[in-house]
Amino acid sequence: MTVSTSKPLTPWSRHARQWAHVGSPLRPGSEDGEIFWDLVADDAKSAAAPRAVVLGVTPELALLPWPGGGQLTAVDQSQDMIDRVWPADQLPCSGRAICASWKDMPLDDASVDVALGDGSMSVLPSGRDYHAVIKEFHRVIKPGGQLILRCFVHPDEKEPVDNVFAALDRGEIGSMHALKWRIAMALQKSLDTGVVVSDIRDHFMKHVTNRKAAAKKLGWPIEAIDTIDAYENSPVSYTFPTMAEIAAAFTGKFKAARIVHPTYELGERCPVIGFKCLP
Repeated sequence: MTVSTSKPLTPWSRHARQWAHVGSPLRPGSEDGEIFWDLVADDAKSAAAPRAVVLGVTPELALLPWPGGGQLTAVDQSQDMIDRVWPADQLPCSGRAICASWKDMPLDDASVDVALGDGSMSVLPSGRDYHAVIKEFHRVIKPGGQLILRCFVHPDEKEPVDNVFAALDRGEIGSMHALKWRIAMALQKSLDTGVVVSDIRDHFMKHVTNRKAAAKKLGWPIEAIDTIDAYENSPVSYTFPTMAEIAAAFTGKFKAARIVHPTYELGERCPVIGFKCLP
């Protein structure tokens, strides 16, 4: 998703530059890290050389306590994210980051013991893209291996966007990042269309006309509010599946073994799902 003059504008290069100001639930916190590691199978934790893949360059996943003899590979479409966010000099084991699509990863068949991703499904632009990506996950993960994903899940009952801003005005939303996800999910009409991220910003800008005043009223850092600008003029779409849509997409290739909901704001919409790769 690297920005260039020949490709659509994407928020990822902007996210890379403001990563320190992105917070929960968009970015995993310590609770998420504990859940991910708890879901990693004991044999992978104790193996002399487990083969792990991180879908993206999420530092919180890369820096889990992987065994020192293991091999960690990150696969991310944004070279800017790799250059700015991948913690290459802090890894607990041997590691590398590859700039590639999840639909065509340069990894051998059944070569991965465990793959982890944070919000990975939501960065796909349409539900129509899910099949190809899940098929590729199934190809590279060994039978019986694990796929552990934190998913951003659309509630079964759609929340009107006006209700989101009414909750904001009442002081019922705890962070800019929770607000962005509630706006996004409220705007999504279907999984196939997703939500264009510039629309998230446009709706925010119509309602919040004075950022400094909003920051003071809400007690939010202005830097966190300014992260909305990563979406400016971008045609990139995000998707938010329901739990039923996740189940349907993974059927036949993966089986959900455990589902854990974190306790933070919007945790009910951010389950960490541990899948087993089917033969």
